[in-house]
Amino acid sequence: MYQIKYKDILEKFESFGVKINRELVDRALDMSIKAHHNQIRASKMPYYFHPIEVAEIVSYMRLDTKTIIAAILHDTVEDTDVSLLEIESFFGIEVANLVDGVTKLTKIKFVPENVKQAENFRKLLLSMSNDIRILLIKLADKLHNMRTIDFIQSMSKKNKKAIETMEIYAPLAERLGMQKIKNELQDICFKILSPTERQTIQSKILLFSKNNNSLIKDTLSELRSLLQEDLKDVQIFGRTKTPYSIWKKMHTKKIQLEQLSDILAFRIIVNSSIDCYHALGKIHQKYTMIYNQFHDFISNPKENGYKSLHTVVIGPFAHKIEIQIRDKQMNDLAETGIAAHWIYKQNQSVGNNLKQKYSWLQELLRILKQNRNPIEFFQNTKLSMYYDKIFCFTPKGKIISLPKKSTVVDFAYMVHTDIGNSCIGSKVNGENVPLRTILKTADTVEIITSPHHYISTSCLDFVVTGNARSAIKNVYRIQERERTVSIGKGMLISKLHSLKSSNISLLLKIIEKNYDKKMENMYYLIGTKNLSIQYVISNYLFNTLNSIFPFYVQSKKNDFQTDRFVMSFDLQIKCCKIDKNTRSVLAIFNQKTEIEYHNIYCSKIKDLFYISSYKILENQSKIMSYLVKILATWVGDKPNLDFIENIARNEKCYILNIGLRDITIDNFMTMEIVANSNFKDNLLNFIAQIFKHSKKSFIL
Repeated sequence: MYQIKYKDILEKFESFGVKINRELVDRALDMSIKAHHNQIRASKMPYYFHPIEVAEIVSYMRLDTKTIIAAILHDTVEDTDVSLLEIESFFGIEVANLVDGVTKLTKIKFVPENVKQAENFRKLLLSMSNDIRILLIKLADKLHNMRTIDFIQSMSKKNKKAIETMEIYAPLAERLGMQKIKNELQDICFKILSPTERQTIQSKILLFSKNNNSLIKDTLSELRSLLQEDLKDVQIFGRTKTPYSIWKKMHTKKIQLEQLSDILAFRIIVNSSIDCYHALGKIHQKYTMIYNQFHDFISNPKENGYKSLHTVVIGPFAHKIEIQIRDKQMNDLAETGIAAHWIYKQNQSVGNNLKQKYSWLQELLRILKQNRNPIEFFQNTKLSMYYDKIFCFTPKGKIISLPKKSTVVDFAYMVHTDIGNSCIGSKVNGENVPLRTILKTADTVEIITSPHHYISTSCLDFVVTGNARSAIKNVYRIQERERTVSIGKGMLISKLHSLKSSNISLLLKIIEKNYDKKMENMYYLIGTKNLSIQYVISNYLFNTLNSIFPFYVQSKKNDFQTDRFVMSFDLQIKCCKIDKNTRSVLAIFNQKTEIEYHNIYCSKIKDLFYISSYKILENQSKIMSYLVKILATWVGDKPNLDFIENIARNEKCYILNIGLRDITIDNFMTMEIVANSNFKDNLLNFIAQIFKHSKKSFIL
């Protein structure tokens, strides 16, 4: 049984210089330990040690009490019965939001693991856009998991986690200015992914240290003697570089470790930026500076806010040494990066300021908005993590920061997405250049645009920024949708023409009236073959219109009555006559999709048969003896209305209703016919004639 001493934990948290609310942190520890009490890690240790270790890393970052509490509780919602509502009730909405931000999407099931990973990362960045502390907790969580990764037995699982950390979390830590965490993550991953190479480098470092046992000590002593007289409270530290940073330098320069001379690094911490330059001057007076190895990140800070003076000199015993010079605030920023803002602005809201200061966050959020596909977003984001930069200018002198090897198109998208989308050409330093031109620091770039132009997808072959790749793919999706919509609309219009209608626009209006979404959506679904044209015609043209105006007839002296209005017999219609002696009346739709009434024998309705749906209103003053409803199917040419009426007239029958039911792709057409007669034999003869001339028929 492990004994947990809250006092020791709280003192450990406070040892990093953070002031905490002990009562609230006590309560959070109690909730976390009780929630995780029956859970064990792969290390065989109780699970609750993990969130405590994560909170300790967050304390090292010197974050506030609420962030420390969220770190202690970060796994409770995911892995236990504790709910966000409980956390909110005990610790407030801010802590609950932080916990929710780092909670994985564990409810995503039945999807590939890489999609889960991409969705988790997507959620992380979305949450981070509201509160950067979510990412800091996640980094602390990742760091402790990597510290204990040796307890995982599966090598494939270890490799997978190491690759994810190397590609995403280590670059994120660097972007956030958290050099110490980045270095530790990279070195752990290096040990997993390249154990032999790391061991070789480690052995050579030990041999170097053994052969140069006094080198670091003597160099520290010499630097102190040089600087302490003029600079009070100066602090000087020395170390050998990490195996991974040495391997990376060997890999970049394509040299062996024996040829690598600057594996020693020294850090000088002074009281002010003026003291930094004073110390630099003293060092350059004493030691020979290596040409091209001086960097002033104080006057020109890195994009992640990092400030320092870097120089490489020939130090004591003729060894190359790298020296970094900072003041105390710069050192805090270099150690804890973005978290340092909470140290110096504890009583201020820093969220929006940080978003503006760390412009790369805005770039990630732009990528996030443009990518619907989580895996595509994941890949584009990885491109935006690495940050060797160049600095170019707009014609108005605005500085645009870009990764090395960026092209004109990358520049255009960094200025604005609309500029990139409409880019047709460019000038660099006043000269016309191709869009694939690679830019250099200090280039002045003018982008030529056209409002009617879309960037070509061929630019994907040379752009390097995730933002540009994401935006170009988004343009491609828009263009593809527009093409598909056009194809779908053409397919529908072509089918409507096959109905031999002279008024296609009327048919489209009727369909649009009955389709509950934008017509563009319908055309897209037709173009992608996710919606059949036959379904559209059947459900949004004929069948739907047959039910739009459900007429019924009531006996009334001189009127036909519907459920919407009463039509008087003295209604004047120019093309035909309707009066109290008219037996059947057609209700049809005109070009304005308004309803018109016509005598069933009106010549005008002959041309409207194939473009309209109609009902026949029966004058109930005439008594019907026999009534039949027939469903008849024809193939090939559509039946002529006159043909059906002639059969009815010859058999002394009356047509009460004719309506199209269905038209198939094979050109089969189904028609519903309602007829009546005072004489049974006549009606039977009519039915026989319909059966004879149709493909198949049956009585409903």
